[in-house]
Amino acid sequence: MQPSTALAWVIERMLVNCSLVADGSSDRALIPLIERLLLELRPGWRFSSVQFERLTQPTLGERVRECLARYPCDLLFVHRDAEGESIDQRMREIETSTRGYAPNSVAVVPVKMTEAWLLTNEASIREAVGNLTGTAPLSLPTLAAIERVDAKEKLDAALTSAANLNRRRTRMFRAQDYRFRVAECTHDLERLRKLSSFASFEERLEAVLRHLGTQAI
Repeated sequence: MQPSTALAWVIERMLVNCSLVADGSSDRALIPLIERLLLELRPGWRFSSVQFERLTQPTLGERVRECLARYPCDLLFVHRDAEGESIDQRMREIETSTRGYAPNSVAVVPVKMTEAWLLTNEASIREAVGNLTGTAPLSLPTLAAIERVDAKEKLDAALTSAANLNRRRTRMFRAQDYRFRVAECTHDLERLRKLSSFASFEERLEAVLRHLGTQAI
């Protein structure tokens, strides 16, 4: 649902500052996906780049407070991998950690790990390594299996196959250096939306954006 004309006029003149609390430095790969989704959901709004820095505080609540102190924001994304816990448990953990500190917060919970969201688009993986026209098989898991496999291992193997290097250069190839680039090259979110965890994230974000819109009046 798009905002009314009057509301759009207000928001077009407002910059929505965004920050991300994540588990580790590799989770910055979420940023291009978040920024693309924001622009798709609210093309008339102005969003800052998502501010992110790896925080080392021992608890999620402490990381939330430190992030807000460093990067005050209107919209806070809080990422936690499920890592064997149920989605509901992770959602409760995030809700507890943000309560009273970040009313406009959105939980980002891939079922297993961030890399699962980077396995949905073969073209993005090939483009990430600069070999978009390559034909080497990538052996990507099906959409139904993505959230059950070791996504980090599968993504690194796919990146290595997509690069299609000779044996010597393959030994020197660092697939982990290209994970963020896969996110940057994910220009189309439609296949990603077929993953239940991403679809659920989009629903939560839409609800918070609606709330943010009413605050702008």
